[in-house]
Amino acid sequence: MAPTPGDSASEEARAAAPVHDDDETKECKESLDVEPHSPAPVEAPAVGEPLPKTALPRGGYAVETSVGPIQVGMPPETIKDSMSLGLPIPRHFVLPSERFVKALGPDMGINVAEFEFPAYCNFFFHRRTVNLIVKDAETEASIRAVLQETLFGPAELDIRQDYDDSVPDADLPNLGAELAFFRKFGDKRIEIDMLVSFTHFEENNVARIEDNGKVVEVHRDGDEFKIIDGARSVSVPDAIVGSALTEQQRSTEPFQPPLFGVTVLGNSHGFDPVGRTTGYIVWINKRGIMIDPPPSSHEVLEAYMISPKLITGIIVTHCHADHDAGTFQRILQENKVTLYTTATIHGSFLRKYSALSGLNADLLQESYQFKAMTLGRPLNIRGAMFKCFYSLHSIPCLAFEIAFQGKRMVFSADHMNDVENINSLHAEGVLTDARREQLLAFPWDCDVIFHEAGVPPIHTPMATLVNLPDDVKERLYVVHVGAKSIPEGSGLKPAPVGVENTINIVTNLSEFSRALEIMEILGSVDIFESLSVGHARDLLNFVKDITFQQGQPVMVKGEPGNDMMIIMSGLAEVIIRKAGGEIEFTKTFSMGDYFGEQALMQPKSMRSADIVAKTKLEVLRIERTDFMWLLRGTPVMDRIKQTVLAREAHTWTLIDLNTTLKFLTASQRTHFERCVTNTDVEQGDILWSAGSEHSAAVLVDTAEVEYEGPARQDTPFTRGTWVCEVDNCVHGRPAENALKVTKSGRVLLLSQSNVIHLLMRNPGLYLALLNRLWAE
Repeated sequence: MAPTPGDSASEEARAAAPVHDDDETKECKESLDVEPHSPAPVEAPAVGEPLPKTALPRGGYAVETSVGPIQVGMPPETIKDSMSLGLPIPRHFVLPSERFVKALGPDMGINVAEFEFPAYCNFFFHRRTVNLIVKDAETEASIRAVLQETLFGPAELDIRQDYDDSVPDADLPNLGAELAFFRKFGDKRIEIDMLVSFTHFEENNVARIEDNGKVVEVHRDGDEFKIIDGARSVSVPDAIVGSALTEQQRSTEPFQPPLFGVTVLGNSHGFDPVGRTTGYIVWINKRGIMIDPPPSSHEVLEAYMISPKLITGIIVTHCHADHDAGTFQRILQENKVTLYTTATIHGSFLRKYSALSGLNADLLQESYQFKAMTLGRPLNIRGAMFKCFYSLHSIPCLAFEIAFQGKRMVFSADHMNDVENINSLHAEGVLTDARREQLLAFPWDCDVIFHEAGVPPIHTPMATLVNLPDDVKERLYVVHVGAKSIPEGSGLKPAPVGVENTINIVTNLSEFSRALEIMEILGSVDIFESLSVGHARDLLNFVKDITFQQGQPVMVKGEPGNDMMIIMSGLAEVIIRKAGGEIEFTKTFSMGDYFGEQALMQPKSMRSADIVAKTKLEVLRIERTDFMWLLRGTPVMDRIKQTVLAREAHTWTLIDLNTTLKFLTASQRTHFERCVTNTDVEQGDILWSAGSEHSAAVLVDTAEVEYEGPARQDTPFTRGTWVCEVDNCVHGRPAENALKVTKSGRVLLLSQSNVIHLLMRNPGLYLALLNRLWAE
């Protein structure tokens, strides 16, 4: 039987309460910027009234019961919701059946079972275990696997793999000893059962919560949970959708990134109800690498008109929820990105999110490109040199220095960077001689310093930063703390949050910067994939820059066209009109999207739509004669022809009819267009047979189709339906069902190779369609 609230695990957590004296507890609460609420049993209102429930701003529900609040669903940072709403901090949490959002859209990838910070809050500030109400023992095991990584780090450490071969073994830190030190809590060794207990649903789909002599039942009832407290009850949805808090103003002009600089997405910690959790974008050669992106940071990027194509990678410093929660979400939002971290941290990330999502680790790794950051050797990323080192923290944590064109900045990550504590740990034998010297050699001489502070022993005491020389404090930005924690008159300042406060580190503009920027755009355009270096160089010589002001016509329907345009920055609105001139529909193109390609294929062609600059718009123009001279006979011509035919078939209209595909961005839709073939089919045609290789996918247009086999439905699939046994198609396995045409007409057909290409390039779409036979 799993531990229940009130058992020895909870008692052990409470017994640990005296290990911190009052001053340290006070300092910890001050770091929260709030006085945490102590839950109290709710007095029973009149019998028969429904139990009070509160919809939390970030998602999930808090239900008042006689055993205290019960929260259903745990999107990231809902502890902040309880604090800001003045609600008691819950101890009991019901995990939803789906632990993260799989549907395409702005919430995709949000972990709605983020139990780390509720567990930390309950244990470290209330001295009690958190009680997780979960489906079964298998779910409990997966949660324990997550807690192993986030609380203690990998069960087995091999940090030799993280270091360059030139670093002698004697200079490697004893990371195992360091992690063991941070696992101490007074005279105890922290164990998972001190933080978390579990209540399972029984075979009758009922879980019983017993606390302080009271009993509350949670019933799984279809797509709802019903919470019963005596004669009173309330139902809440099982499907929990996270919701970001994006209260910043929206930009009206596209963001222009600096050559070298930093945009701070948040500068506080996971318990601050008014501050955003620390995360950054570091800009190198006008392209961004996100560092520990906070949850739903993609919505912030959208609000500030930062194109996803500007973000080329993500750095994960470590696997605490306030640092990696947004990473999984960002990985699934549009194109495949590069994930940078050490092999050790990457292993933790994979094990953690495989356990959370239920996805196989190999499948999960297919959704991004991993590049290991090697310690002990400078790494060149986008022309900047990175020097990485492990900070002093409770789990493996990556800090790094970046040098670019004579300027340097450093990110401490989570780090206990205090000389007295470092020397003490060295004296105790926790730190080796080489490790002590490395930690004491922190690069305080950098031009810009982002340094954390917080409650020791896992964070740097604020007093340490206060005592730094004034010239260092002038270059230092404090992160990972609430604004109230920075003493007035100390000379310290919080890192400025927001795109409008982007820190521009002035460097000399390279003579190749503009050419590199154009090459970046051309390289992001799907039709130019696999273009040879020679062709790319020649194409660079042919393109011309043109700028349009907001509202200015870019192309006019019916006018002759002889060029194609690719957007460098800004937005363009495409207006499709009916024969009478009224607007049929509009679509918006952004950075990296292209239009006018029909003019490249058909001499003296006429523009088929009106295109207007929705914002200030910068485009690259390629004339037909130059294009044909350069790229005739290359695969680019076939790709453009495919796109033209797909656009003539009104693929966007079909996509909008599909409840899954309609969330594809303009760039993803353009890529989708390039993968489809407009195909006429006749009643009785078999598009694929059961037992044969699953060689295609279908987006239904005017035809109708149906499965023959185990997945047969009562009604045929009609216009806008995606039909494909995705798992079998991607992995080259035989189809389990035949697909038969029941009404003659047209379908958009994707070959197996194009299905794989589409889904591997768009991991979020792959995940949304995984294990599904169709999507309507």
